Amino acid sequence: MIATPHAVEGRSEDLPLDPQSACHLVPLAPFGLRIEAGPGVQMGDFTPEMVHRLMQKHRVLAFRGFAPLLGDDFPLWCTRLGELLDWEFGTVNTLKVDPEKKNYLYTQSKVPLHWDGAFLHTPPHYIVFHCDEAAPGVGGETTFADTTRVLAQVSAEDIAAWEEINATYLTEKIVHYGGDFMSCILGEHPVTGERTLRYAEPVEDLNPVKVFLHGLPVHEHRAFIEAMAARLYQPDVMYAHAWQAGDILIADNHALLHGRHALNGPARRIRRVNVMTADYDAQGNWVPPADGKVPGLEGYKAPELPPKHVRSGQGFLDFKRKSDVSSFPNDFAHYIRSHGEIYHWPYGGFHVITRAADARAILASNKFTANRATFFVAKMPDVDLDLIGDFFQVVSRMMVMSDGTVHRMRRKSGMFGINKELIDAFVPQVERTVERLLEPLRKTGRSEFVTDIARVLPSTVLADLFGIAEADREEFRRCANIMTGFFGGSVDYTNDVARECNDATLVIREYFRKVLQDRKKQPRQDFLSGMLEAQRLYNLTDDELISQAAMMLVAGQVTTTDQICNNLFLMLDRPGVFERLVENPALVANAQEEFKRFDPAVTFLFRVARERQIINGQRIDAGDTVFMSGHCLNRDPELYDDPDVLDIERENIRHFAYGQGAHYCIGAYLGRLQMTALFTRMATEFPTLRFAPGTRPLRDHYSLSFSGFLEMQLSV
Repeated sequence: MIATPHAVEGRSEDLPLDPQSACHLVPLAPFGLRIEAGPGVQMGDFTPEMVHRLMQKHRVLAFRGFAPLLGDDFPLWCTRLGELLDWEFGTVNTLKVDPEKKNYLYTQSKVPLHWDGAFLHTPPHYIVFHCDEAAPGVGGETTFADTTRVLAQVSAEDIAAWEEINATYLTEKIVHYGGDFMSCILGEHPVTGERTLRYAEPVEDLNPVKVFLHGLPVHEHRAFIEAMAARLYQPDVMYAHAWQAGDILIADNHALLHGRHALNGPARRIRRVNVMTADYDAQGNWVPPADGKVPGLEGYKAPELPPKHVRSGQGFLDFKRKSDVSSFPNDFAHYIRSHGEIYHWPYGGFHVITRAADARAILASNKFTANRATFFVAKMPDVDLDLIGDFFQVVSRMMVMSDGTVHRMRRKSGMFGINKELIDAFVPQVERTVERLLEPLRKTGRSEFVTDIARVLPSTVLADLFGIAEADREEFRRCANIMTGFFGGSVDYTNDVARECNDATLVIREYFRKVLQDRKKQPRQDFLSGMLEAQRLYNLTDDELISQAAMMLVAGQVTTTDQICNNLFLMLDRPGVFERLVENPALVANAQEEFKRFDPAVTFLFRVARERQIINGQRIDAGDTVFMSGHCLNRDPELYDDPDVLDIERENIRHFAYGQGAHYCIGAYLGRLQMTALFTRMATEFPTLRFAPGTRPLRDHYSLSFSGFLEMQLSV
């Protein structure tokens, strides 16, 4: 028997006419259709064609007054619509208050908006609910937000901005639900082709879900989440279904997000089934199964995913700090590679990459993002993010945190400020700085290299490049070190440390803002004046220029200091190396590249996956972070003969000390110039240079990502 409506508000076309039976149709507001049972009409009378067509039009179908579908009759009826999604617990999920289940779905609390199948990476088409029990006044209305209606109210500018935003969702997996994944907040309906929202609200209740937004400055996350909630809960886009016992409701999981108002008591029981997307033709018409068979109760199993190879052992940072000062570079590389070519390291929450070919593929792929803000935020769960809003505002605009067109424009602006011609013009100034810094060693025959030379040279060169006044340089150096320590993970993330970092960021930001205004009036031959030329060409904001300047100051100062120390240690620690440079100073430039290959200051490069992919047999999910070990990549036997041997005459040295690809270090040329000038002078003037008798250099493994030296006493 086929159900037929009375002619209600012009909706008689909704169901095929059959005079033997009648149903009453009630339009729901702002969308949806309630079908009230007519005499003799059963749920089995509604054909799949009828349901699919009604669902495309109404998004929600609520059946009321029909005979209940008991036991397996409910999932069997659902199989008419398509294949059922088979969860770990089966195809039917019973939703009722249950204190034993450590998940907010089984509490009386409000359930934020979300879509089903997100953490399974297999979203179903329909969600079918069957209400077995609902006491009067129990509350707990199920809420549905039509995201196609939401997007119809959003400006084209906002849509374009949202296309660049991905969200990472993190929660502990409890039974069938949870884990972590990333998705773009905009999607497409697989049947209708409509633009949809794929967004889930954060959960603060039992088994909380954290939401991190890529492509948006961290300090703007809260405002975005609040603004999105305001859009989703508007009366003209949201329907709230008040349940009665016996109600059967079908919702379009692709177009809608759903949640629940809080319950007033436990007296409600609903069974839920997920139905996968059926087959449709190009016009959106349902295509019945070719063999005419209805899917069985066993349901659709989400595809088996390749495994994540997981390894564990002594923490990497702990290993670094306990390593022998001399054997560290080789020992560290061998320890990391001993676990495999690629693996997941749960202690740090990231994948480890040790092959150069894999690293090159990752660094060149648009399936990975350089925006690592969410990884940093995840490491500071106890910090009030409002305290570091200025810090993240500056960092989020840096080219090192950008991708695609935005990255290219910001990088080009930096190249205007640090081009080869400008740097070459600074060579005499760099040489004068080197001469001045070596004077104490020349006079006394002793020097604490880290403090007296390695830290001062790059900060002085950068200050000269930026035109920073002499009186302000020490404060700049202090603030840059604070920012680097926070960014590099070498601090305990507390609110006090966050305040200190934010204050340091403000000092640098406002100083550069003032200097920019001065350069607009009186340009010079320096970094910021060059960037102002780029600003006119690429329509960049002052804040973007300031962020690139801050990046150069912070990254260029600390990493160059560390690399200078690592290089000198290898020169003096390895027998015969310094003597060969004394005999032939022309080898210094090539030796610097071998030193960077052998012991890079940046111990890990890292990226965040935009989507699930398989690399060298390892499953990397959207939102996963990958750490590429510089020490391992630089010892890849596919690239180097005798990779564990330090050879200052090695030819065609290729290393990852400055990165690879689009994000290759913009300051590499400046760094090379400083090191070559310094060490050529030292090899020429101090042929008997050595570590001071009775002392041993002290390494400074202050974070997982960076390594240098804390102290290195020299004598001649």
